[in-house]
Amino acid sequence: MNIGSFLTLSAKDITFSYPGKENLFSRFSFTLPAGKFTILAGGNGCGKSTLLRILSGILPVSEGKILLNETPFKNCSFSQRKKILGFVPQELPEMEEITVRELLLTGCLAGKSLFSLPLPDSRDREKIQKILEELDLTHLAENSCASLSGGEFRRAAIGASLVQSPRILLLDEPCASLDYGHAQSLMRLLQKLCRKHFLTILMVSHDLILPSMYADHFVLMKKGGFLKEGKPENILNKENLQAIYHIPFELLYTAKGHPVPVPLPVPAEE
Repeated sequence: MNIGSFLTLSAKDITFSYPGKENLFSRFSFTLPAGKFTILAGGNGCGKSTLLRILSGILPVSEGKILLNETPFKNCSFSQRKKILGFVPQELPEMEEITVRELLLTGCLAGKSLFSLPLPDSRDREKIQKILEELDLTHLAENSCASLSGGEFRRAAIGASLVQSPRILLLDEPCASLDYGHAQSLMRLLQKLCRKHFLTILMVSHDLILPSMYADHFVLMKKGGFLKEGKPENILNKENLQAIYHIPFELLYTAKGHPVPVPLPVPAEE
């Protein structure tokens, strides 16, 4: 697959505010790099999660458009949206009564009418089995979702999105509350999915270190817009990080040249 076959997701001149609040975005534009694993980082309250919900079509904008290859996203049917774009929120719904396999099965049903036929067939079940294997969930397939660890449940939620074979995947802090071992495992998985399945991925992250080792593209966000975007090694520098987080940073580097941002202590006020 060449770059020309990727779908382009973009926001064009969007304006958005929550009721009773000032505009969070005013005539803001952004194009998600096609075929890349992109990290969206920035301080609390700058609009990262809101932007994901706008791009996914969950939150409507008062002005501007969300476009897929220059076609307004709102013109796509719900079933078309589910096949094009997968969204995994930070706060996942409780799924105590269903198994992991059944959770992935819900991905096959997403976007279909309750009265539409046929129900998931052998091809759907074969796809589910392949996703279980790829996400290292086969041994947990018949376990209830309530029994899973945080990392296992996040992999299962990602799997439910992948069943639709989306072209674009939006993830809101999927590594939140995970230890470094499980977070690294998830980052490696996302990098693999991006490259193997030609997925375009946009992921919100508060961590900068692991994403700098696995992502292709970084976007640093401030309230109402972006400060900088580009390759991690070009974007994660002292000046940009201090402008975003308002504290000083030092930069270390791995043997492969990946930047490792280290926040420096700020003297306590006397």
